[in-house]
Amino acid sequence: MLPTLRLSPKHQVTIPAEGRSLLTEGDAVFCGRTHAMPRLAESLGSEAVFPVVMLFSRAELRRRELAIRADLTQTPLHREALAMKLRATVDELSVDGQNRVVLPQEFITHLSLDRDVFFVVMNDSIRVWNPAHYLAWSGPVRTTSGVAYDPALDGYLFS
Repeated sequence: MLPTLRLSPKHQVTIPAEGRSLLTEGDAVFCGRTHAMPRLAESLGSEAVFPVVMLFSRAELRRRELAIRADLTQTPLHREALAMKLRATVDELSVDGQNRVVLPQEFITHLSLDRDVFFVVMNDSIRVWNPAHYLAWSGPVRTTSGVAYDPALDGYLFS
């Protein structure tokens, strides 16, 4: 069972506490962008992608745009096109005094959200998922005494 948050009838959802720390002092806006995550397991084939919404601070979005523009492995025209694609579908989401954001209808539709929302807070962004999509994307969970276990993480957890 995933720890989810409830989406209000007005499409409001509370940003998890650890996600709020991504905003700098005085910045009360997340930049949200629809995206899709490919499934890592080869058994599903290359067509298996799952909808996700990515939330960034303004500074993080700018850092990613600058990284695209600095990538000299791409032609100048391709860099410009990628930077425009990054920015073209970004919505600014204001965070209210109760640490809630209103997810635009486009995000609700993209994620096929009904009531529950699953957040994955990373060091530089927040990934917003439909819980069922996340479970399908992450694959079957192996358990050891009821605890999720992925041996691929061992090298990172015990280094």
